[in-house]
Amino acid sequence: MKKILRIFVFIFLVVFIVGCAKQIEPPIYNGGDSNNPPISDEPNKPNPDGEKTNLSNLSPQEGRKVIYNASLGIITTDPSEAYKNITDKLAEYDAYVESHEISNQKYKVTFRVKTENLTTFINLIQAQGETISYILNSEDITNTYITYQAKLTALQTQHERLLELYNEATDTKTRAEIAEQLLDIEAEMEAIELKINEYDSFVEYSTIYLTLTKVENLNEIQPQTEAPTIYEDKVTNKSVTILINNIRDKVIDVKVTLLHDGKVVEEVTKTVYQYDKTEVEFKNLKPGKTYRIEAIAKATGERPSYKTYLTVETEDTYFSTIGRVFVGSINAFIQVLKYLSFALIAVLPFGVVGTGIGFGISAIYKKNKQKKQAKKVQQ
Repeated sequence: MKKILRIFVFIFLVVFIVGCAKQIEPPIYNGGDSNNPPISDEPNKPNPDGEKTNLSNLSPQEGRKVIYNASLGIITTDPSEAYKNITDKLAEYDAYVESHEISNQKYKVTFRVKTENLTTFINLIQAQGETISYILNSEDITNTYITYQAKLTALQTQHERLLELYNEATDTKTRAEIAEQLLDIEAEMEAIELKINEYDSFVEYSTIYLTLTKVENLNEIQPQTEAPTIYEDKVTNKSVTILINNIRDKVIDVKVTLLHDGKVVEEVTKTVYQYDKTEVEFKNLKPGKTYRIEAIAKATGERPSYKTYLTVETEDTYFSTIGRVFVGSINAFIQVLKYLSFALIAVLPFGVVGTGIGFGISAIYKKNKQKKQAKKVQQ
């Protein structure tokens, strides 16, 4: 009987763990907060001044969770009127002002707008003056969102089971221990629910950072330098080489910035002559790391260009690959132990009941056997 019970428990644990493994996907995002929502490292080609924005090709696939953030710089002869023209139509676009900082010369405003209206709302903003800067970032958080949901479901299941055990417990000590576990799980559930709600808010309502700057005459504004073309040339485990291409008939100075985890690693300024190209090499980098390279160009008598950027990843060394695999294995082992503990809590009552039944059957069997032996002795 004990062997059958052990086999039953083992099969249940295997099914439970496999089911959990299928639901959990590794997160691809571990940052972002309500003040600094996550943004993508994928480059977006900036639009020329005054060109209307078309985001139709950026619509997320059905069921995907995508966060959009836009930054716009607009120059106008009357920032106050431009601001009024925008805010008068907030209800029409299902938008609102999240924060603002206003002076005579400049308006800095943060808008939240229903994502489905993002395209038309940006077009309304651009119609209020001349666009001097524009960046749109997107971040697909689907995998992270699913991971949080799966974890919340697992905690809810554990919470329900602990409540049952609490109600079944008869001694004060056991009830106190279970109550403490319930409080810990409830706190973790609340934190996850807040994070999921925050993600829902950022997905449903996109964020726009707008700067309106006053100028006396739009015609007196200097032309803007065309954004430089940069592309990856050579990558090793310790260095990255990029090429800067100047397709104009003017000499440009290009400021190139290398960043890692949002921090500046190195800055270089290069002069690129007409219809020429030059290379920039960054050395002493870390293997297997992702770096972001930003570039801004400026020609004499012109405003600085839009910022362009690309993302590169240095090659792995043999030992860093082994180390990453080892850490991944440890994390996987911890996850297995975690869900195994959940499984043990879930099957505990079945084990107790099964053991009780087993003892009962064993007792009945022994009693019947003793009766049979007694009858044989009497005969």
